Amino acid sequence: MARVALLIGTADYTSFKHLGRFPHNNLRELQEVLLNPAMGNFEEVDLLEDPTHGEMGEEIETWLRRRQKDDFVLLYITGHGVKDFQLQLYFAAKTSQKEGNKLLTSTALAAQSVNDWLNSCKAKKQVIILDCCFSGAFGNRRFLDDGKLDIERELIAEGRVVLTSSSSTEYSFHETGERLSIYTHHLVEGIRTGEADIDADNVITTGDLHHYVSNKAREKFPEMTPQIFVMEDLGYRLKIATANLQLGEQLMRSVPETIVNMDISHIEQLRTLVNADVSYQAFMRDFAEISEKIFCKNFGGHEWLCEGNCRIYLYDDPQEAAFASLRFLEHLQHLNIKNEVLRNTPLFVRIGIALNSEDTQLSDIPNDQRQVGGSEGLRTALELQKECPTGRIAVSNSVYSKLVLIERLFRPTKESDRYILEHRALNPQEEKLARHFTLNQKDAIPALCFLNWGYLRPDITLKDLQECMSGVRSKWAVILGETNRDRGGLLTSAATSDTVGLIEALSKINKLDLKVGIDEWQDTADLVTDRNVIVVGSGTINLYAALLNHVIEPLKFSMTPDGRCTEPVVAGGSNNKTYFGSHSNDHPHAGFVIISKSIFNLDNNVIWIGGITGMATQAALSFFTDLLSGDFDFIKDRAIGCVVEPRKIHRNDVSEYYKKWRIHSSQIIHQVDVDGNELTQ
Repeated sequence: MARVALLIGTADYTSFKHLGRFPHNNLRELQEVLLNPAMGNFEEVDLLEDPTHGEMGEEIETWLRRRQKDDFVLLYITGHGVKDFQLQLYFAAKTSQKEGNKLLTSTALAAQSVNDWLNSCKAKKQVIILDCCFSGAFGNRRFLDDGKLDIERELIAEGRVVLTSSSSTEYSFHETGERLSIYTHHLVEGIRTGEADIDADNVITTGDLHHYVSNKAREKFPEMTPQIFVMEDLGYRLKIATANLQLGEQLMRSVPETIVNMDISHIEQLRTLVNADVSYQAFMRDFAEISEKIFCKNFGGHEWLCEGNCRIYLYDDPQEAAFASLRFLEHLQHLNIKNEVLRNTPLFVRIGIALNSEDTQLSDIPNDQRQVGGSEGLRTALELQKECPTGRIAVSNSVYSKLVLIERLFRPTKESDRYILEHRALNPQEEKLARHFTLNQKDAIPALCFLNWGYLRPDITLKDLQECMSGVRSKWAVILGETNRDRGGLLTSAATSDTVGLIEALSKINKLDLKVGIDEWQDTADLVTDRNVIVVGSGTINLYAALLNHVIEPLKFSMTPDGRCTEPVVAGGSNNKTYFGSHSNDHPHAGFVIISKSIFNLDNNVIWIGGITGMATQAALSFFTDLLSGDFDFIKDRAIGCVVEPRKIHRNDVSEYYKKWRIHSSQIIHQVDVDGNELTQ
């Protein structure tokens, strides 16, 4: 017997209200607990995010057809549910449309179709979970709609259990203030902690889970009415997961103190940007209150030291320390939603977690003798915190070995002594930039700390690049776009040829401290926090370039209304734009090089090298090589960016091979300063 699940979530809609981060977060968190062998112990848990109605129907139907008689299947859907003109239930997809205020039913997935596929499925143990934001019937027959969902008529059958977040059309995701919707939050927590095991038999059944989630949800939102639908009592006893209460108790026996070291990232830079005004002080008081509430009151930690913006907490339980840190990141995200002071500079923290490796209890040390790095365990936590990627959690190997319940949330690193939190929820400021990326692409995004060109105006020019990159303490990371024709989202395949020109350029620099990453590799985000960054490619092939295109003003690509980078290259400020690369002018292969401060850390710089064609990018890389060789003859003193194109002597000299891959030299056609002004003779 196979235990399998299909989780479907839609956040981005053409005609319906965008649901923000909730559906994607719901999928990821539920997948984690279902796959965990100590909890759900599912063999397969497939995810489908933001599908069209056709993709949603095809995936459900084919997935159900593959099932065998003894399989246990769980289908979870989160997003918009809609009742049509005839009060029948549909699941909205990203392509679902309304005509006026009426649903075009041909653009959504009918619950009746799902019911038919379930009825045809060989598997006889079926659990359906619907965490949907339901809308009522549309049109002038709305008076016939009592606001209730007729699940029994549309989805229930023998051997099937249906759990819903609400029995009415009044439930809204956006009332929670949490990372997950309120229903899925308690669904996940009940399984993860084992508290959903109502009868203490070490098994969490469908009945247990419904009882737990229903009570928890109503504590905060009394108007919520989660429901369970079954045709026979056996449906209440289907096993969803194994309770882990005893496992957690065994895990914590004889464990030394756990140290949590948390510090605010780039706090001095933030203070400078906002001039430490009254609103900022109030914001920081809110931050301190949330820290105290989550780490101490909610999860039983003890504040051992508060020095500047660094806070150290002690726990008896490594898992509680990790849970507290995860929950704090969720609440910090909510604080950033209300962040009016730092609207373009979301607040991030770094968290390091280690064990006290000495016999002396840290809690016994007098307050006036406590130091951030006063013992080996404290120094380990401090090192983990300082080297942790912004916005994430780093745990030592010894801590990771204790995280039996949530170890899947962390990934190994090149440094063999630590693990890093793999999935980071995006702040609303980041979500706006990445709203059309796939789930995997969003997971790969590093913390975007500074999202306004006013912050990113560079202190150096293109003429300073050679000296900047040759500095004794200069550390760089190169980010390349992935070569993959099935990337999804806004990104297409990248050109491997981009690396050729880059390698040739960097060969001009001696003793360069260089790391290289691919844009969608998870650990690429580990490189950019404390290094200067070179991004190669356009916003259509490189995730990092797509992000830069939103914030760099003087020189970038044009963007479509849905946020896709496109031809042409745009140079200039808001009132003096110049375009390169459209088919109506003489620069069809325009590329550029521009420098700015890093969106990840204002102490570092970003160099962006891109072009609208492979030929254009090669021309930009050729120009970059000239810069590193000290060839500044035609560059203006204040230039931070240049538009270039391949240098051609005769049109017939350019073969098709030459157009696509190899450019030996380039010529400057436009230069800009930090304000986007064109620099001329």
